[in-house]
Amino acid sequence: MKQFGQFVLSSLVRGLLIIIPLYLAVLLLLKAAKSLAGLVRPLAMLLPEWLPAEGALSLLLVLFVCFLVSKITQMLDVSAVLLANQPFDRDEVVQTA
Repeated sequence: MKQFGQFVLSSLVRGLLIIIPLYLAVLLLLKAAKSLAGLVRPLAMLLPEWLPAEGALSLLLVLFVCFLVSKITQMLDVSAVLLANQPFDRDEVVQTA
């Protein structure tokens, strides 16, 4: 019986550790999309009324920003790896700046 209780408790904790961050991420994305709704409203007014353009455009803008952040961090990570593999001379860096 004790093993069953531990199994249920560990399963619940594991499920919560997966669901809660996903829920918070979705909530954050929706809040960001709602914040950007005013920014895309003029463009959304150009589209047909039957299309939920304001929500869709703000969500696309949020996803685009996430994409840009991903690419920037990937680029910085690659440059850090490239710099780590090369000899570092501080004088050369200061002269090029």
